Amino acid sequence: MSWNKDYSGENNEQSSAHQLRMRSLVDAEEFRKEAFLRPLEYLMEDICESGLKVSLERALNHFKYKDATEEAKACLNIQLKCRLLHGYNLVNWLQKIMDCFSDIVIDYVQRNLNETIIKKHPTQNYDLSDDRAAFTHLEFVHSNNHFRRQIGTYFNALYEDLNNTKHRLKRDNEDKIRKKKVDYHLLKSRDLEFAKDALLNLQNEFAAEINDCIL
Repeated sequence: MSWNKDYSGENNEQSSAHQLRMRSLVDAEEFRKEAFLRPLEYLMEDICESGLKVSLERALNHFKYKDATEEAKACLNIQLKCRLLHGYNLVNWLQKIMDCFSDIVIDYVQRNLNETIIKKHPTQNYDLSDDRAAFTHLEFVHSNNHFRRQIGTYFNALYEDLNNTKHRLKRDNEDKIRKKKVDYHLLKSRDLEFAKDALLNLQNEFAAEINDCIL
């Protein structure tokens, strides 16, 4: 057998594989640029797996829209496509989702509904944090309104999961402190559905109450 082996076929295969990788990187960068041109809208579409029903620019106060857009960028920097989240990145992403949408919900209750947000849980009477208070306000004070109740219920469920994953140290029956294990696969599946339901209902609420925001 000759030592002068013909590597032309192998070189062609390597070159093709390299070109595919480069093309994939270029496409990913272009996709990222497009997402960051409209980060809040992209984030909601990604979570809801559908196009928007409303114009967020028209539905939200100008300054709240700008603030939410910046928080949405932080979510996209963690993971551009939420269904590719894995491990502890999910916890960081959930925190930024709360940062992004709690302020929107607070503004909606105070400015659009012109209501003072409750401070205590209506049935359990404990003090509520300001972000969770807005969710609980919609869930309980507006329990007869389907969209508002669902917004509050699903955001509260997200908040509860976030709180449980951030505070994992628990004291057991033997008075020993242990770290609770988290099933991130289950948590992701559940919380993405919670987020999807919350944001679909938020869009429906905007569409029902703010006529000029409908696309």
